[in-house]
Amino acid sequence: MLRPDAWEAISLQRANGSGTFDLGNVAVDRAAQRLHGVPVVSNALPAKKGVLLDGSAVRVDADALGVKVDWGTQGDDFGANLIRVRTEGRFGVSVLRPGGVVQIATAAA
Repeated sequence: MLRPDAWEAISLQRANGSGTFDLGNVAVDRAAQRLHGVPVVSNALPAKKGVLLDGSAVRVDADALGVKVDWGTQGDDFGANLIRVRTEGRFGVSVLRPGGVVQIATAAA
C-alpha cells in the first residue's frame, strides 16, 4: 500500500534514458491505481510511509463462534414492518512470517 502522492510519483517516474515510464510494461492500471489487479493506494497510511505485504504471511483469526448473526424484532418492529439484524465477531491478526510484512519509507510527502 502507498499513499496517493507516493503512487503518483512512482507511476509517473521516467528515470530511464528512453523517456518512457519506468512502470511502462508491467501490469499497472494507473487510473484504477492497481498493480497486477491489486489496489495499492490508501489514505490511511501516514506521510512518507508504505507497506508491502505477502498475503501468506498474515492471517485473520476468529474466535470459536466465528461470525454471529442474530435476526429478530423488538418492540413495535412487527407493526412497522421492520426486522433487525445484529452481526458480531471477535477477530485478531496473526503474523505467520514477520519478514512478509515490510514498512517502506517513501520520498513523497
